Amino acid sequence: MQYCELDKRIEELKKLKHKRLRRPFFIEVSGTPKSGKTAHINFIKTLFKLNGFKVTHFYESAETNPIKDKISPDFNLLSLFDTLGKLLESSEDTCADIVIFERGIFDCLFWFNWFKELGKLSAKDFEFYEKLIRYKKWMKMLDLVLVFTVDPDVALDREHTVHFTNKTGRIMNTTVLTQFNAMVKAVSRSYKDEFRNVQCFDTSNSIEKKSYENVTNCIIDSFKYMLDENVGYFRKSLFKKTTIENQLYNVNKRKMVFGVKSEVEINEKFIQPIVIGVITNKSRNKVLILKKSDNATDDESPERGKCLLYAGGHVREEDTVEDKSIRHVFCSTLSREIKEELGISVVVDENTENHIILANQDLDQIKHFAICYIIELDDFLIDNLKLTLNDEFIKDDLSGKIINKEDIRIEDYESWSQYIYKHCIRG
Repeated sequence: MQYCELDKRIEELKKLKHKRLRRPFFIEVSGTPKSGKTAHINFIKTLFKLNGFKVTHFYESAETNPIKDKISPDFNLLSLFDTLGKLLESSEDTCADIVIFERGIFDCLFWFNWFKELGKLSAKDFEFYEKLIRYKKWMKMLDLVLVFTVDPDVALDREHTVHFTNKTGRIMNTTVLTQFNAMVKAVSRSYKDEFRNVQCFDTSNSIEKKSYENVTNCIIDSFKYMLDENVGYFRKSLFKKTTIENQLYNVNKRKMVFGVKSEVEINEKFIQPIVIGVITNKSRNKVLILKKSDNATDDESPERGKCLLYAGGHVREEDTVEDKSIRHVFCSTLSREIKEELGISVVVDENTENHIILANQDLDQIKHFAICYIIELDDFLIDNLKLTLNDEFIKDDLSGKIINKEDIRIEDYESWSQYIYKHCIRG
């Protein structure tokens, strides 16, 4: 593949990005020393910036880590905390298209596993650190992990070429590099299924240009998958013609299938769950009002030009990372949607009051149904709510504001909001 073809693929990706990007695309680059991590990051940054993408790069914290002993669990622990801080910081970044972490939580897994094998980390401490890294909040944030390895002799040759010496160091020696290489490969095999996408590259014999090309195509494929909006749906044949409300929560999560949104929407045999949340106070006499822009809705959408008493959206495959009940998947979906759409974090769990809302009871006539959660916030939080609305929503005198129920003109709202008005909030 020539570079002009890469440019063509990136241009197609940019068009998708302008229409559908709701958050940055997160990449971690990790692996063996001298395997080409930094060189590949620099190539990726330059290529995507030249093509109009905004790229944020978090450099590896090892360069600024004040702990002197690099072969120390504390050195890695401080690097982990630094990485987690950067992950949280970047989750609020509304400007970046791509965020790159040079060594992150996946890299920390290599080191902690290696320290345990060396006897420098107790089983109890390892269990605690591993559990912290495997917390789903962090793991779900990474869209792609790129793991680079290299033969120890090649790594040392690269090191000596740069520093004009054949002397070895505590890490840059054949014994340690061989051990670490084996650990990188073992950890990649053991944990890769817990992350969204882990791709491994051995750069020992790779031609530089070909390696850059392979990695770039991997990024494009993964980024495009995120933008393609693969949404969850059920086959209507799973449900009886009546009382879908009573049947829904008994459906096994694995019965939910995922497909490209544009294709799912036109299939009359599918029904899509839309998970929505009402932001209200504990007395339920105040509620958040929203209104979507015309660019965010189709001409036939019931939301077009109407006020809404909810935020939320489709279930995505990333919401099913944990092997939990369908209720848990819905809660995960809503937490993500509200964070992406409104810029706030809310607690939604299986004990949160919820309602099933259907436009009508004829299963053949509907494509969507709502699972509506009532999110009650303390009056102090409601009165001091600081929202960061994404581009889907209009920002005007009404949209994004908390108002009293008595001030709602219900005729300005679509059918799901009218249900919420009647059944979920109080005057």
